[in-house]
Amino acid sequence: MTKTTKVVNNLFMNIPMTIVFCWFVQQLAIWSGAAPAFDWKSFFLNLPIGYVTGFFIGLIFPSVPWGMRFASACGAKEGSWKYNALVNLIVNTVNTTALIIVMTYVNVCLFGHAPLQALIPGILDCYVPVWIVAYFVSYFTKPICLKLAQKCMKAI
Repeated sequence: MTKTTKVVNNLFMNIPMTIVFCWFVQQLAIWSGAAPAFDWKSFFLNLPIGYVTGFFIGLIFPSVPWGMRFASACGAKEGSWKYNALVNLIVNTVNTTALIIVMTYVNVCLFGHAPLQALIPGILDCYVPVWIVAYFVSYFTKPICLKLAQKCMKAI
């Protein structure tokens, strides 16, 4: 895959990931009692921040090559569901960890005016459920986004 195709794929992958991430984190806040109701203003404010952050995370961290090495080290055959699941395990962990740190800082510390000490509890409160949801969203949308990226690059 060319570098340009990887960048376009990254752009496409961040669309469903950002939407689900921004929606789900608000739902967690509602379910935990930290927020009274869904806040569309916060949702639409977080979308561009999450999208740009996710895009740069995808450019900075070589999570796909790390995931491919991990899947190969585990003995999974390239192209198999096991291989794809193991690659996604690493990619999702890197992306979710980086995104949740940045977005929690933005929402808790910057927008919420909480002290920096509130960052770690904020991350820990939602990390596991967000990781699980992000894993499945990325696993099922990755093939679609990759096909779209490849079609776009062929059209150019």
